[in-house]
Amino acid sequence: MANLAKKNRVYLARFRYQGKEYKKSLKTTDRKAAEAAMHRVEDALHRLAINVINVPDGVDPGDFIVCGGTPTVPTPNPQPGPCQPSTPSFGSTRPTLAISPS
Repeated sequence: MANLAKKNRVYLARFRYQGKEYKKSLKTTDRKAAEAAMHRVEDALHRLAINVINVPDGVDPGDFIVCGGTPTVPTPNPQPGPCQPSTPSFGSTRPTLAISPS
């Protein structure tokens, strides 16, 4: 179970995982956006509880849960944010085609 809190107008997710309490910023001042983020947090906590997903090695459990249980892989500098993919998206790199004159 997770709770929505507010500190300095910014919403926080408060939850427990493996006996540890986490307070993570949702980085929004909009109530509806915070509620949507809380649904992702609760879904991630549920999927962790029923062993559908696991926190990857080297990843902070709080960040993993706030990101909705999306897998992130730690990379050397520069590191992407906790919710950003660490690999390029499909179609972001295209091979160069050599065109020979006819």
